[in-house]
Formats: sequence, structure tokens, C-alpha cells
Amino acid sequence: MSLDLISDIRHIMTAKEIEPNVTEQVISELHHLWQGISVYIPVRRSERSQKMKAEIYEAHQNGASVYELVKKHRVSIAWIYRILKEKKEEDLQLQNARMARGAEENVTPLQPV
Repeated sequence: MSLDLISDIRHIMTAKEIEPNVTEQVISELHHLWQGISVYIPVRRSERSQKMKAEIYEAHQNGASVYELVKKHRVSIAWIYRILKEKKEEDLQLQNARMARGAEENVTPLQPV
């Protein structure tokens, strides 16, 4: 897919063997409704998205810059920072849970008097 939404729509509709006149009508309507407006199409939450988040966090931990990650994954800087924050919080929660379990295991039971 390209960054040209109209071309992508035309390609998809042609591939699905939709009549060219219907394709052009749809494109004309979209152009009329959305011309000059920036459109944000969110990424669907999926296993792939979760995998990408893990890859982003790991790459950043291994020295990749935020700007390298933006270019590689074609997402916004804000999204990268949000992912890094979320993953860091998840790591801290896991560490705290491990420490709590470790502390519980090292507690000696009270002896009756």
C-alpha cells in the first residue's frame, strides 16, 4: 500500500473486480467529502500490533532512537513514546510482582510461644 489513499482504493476495487464506473463514483464521493482534510486511520489492535509494540520497546532498549523507530514502523513520534511508556510501566509491574513473591518466600513463619 502507498500513502495515496485514492490510488489504494482504486487498486483494491479493481482487484476485487468491481466495475470501473462504480469505483470512480466511490472515489469521486470520497474526494468530495474529504478533499483537503487530513484523515487518520487507526491501526487495528491485534496480535501483530502487540508484536510490533514489543519489537519497538526491545529495539529502543538496544539503542534504537525514537526517530529510527518512527521511520521503520511508519508511526508517529507520540505513538512511539506512548508505547515506550506503557512497556516500561509493564516491566516495573512485573519487577514489583517478582520482588513481592521473593519477599514472601523469604519470610520465616512465626514460631508458637
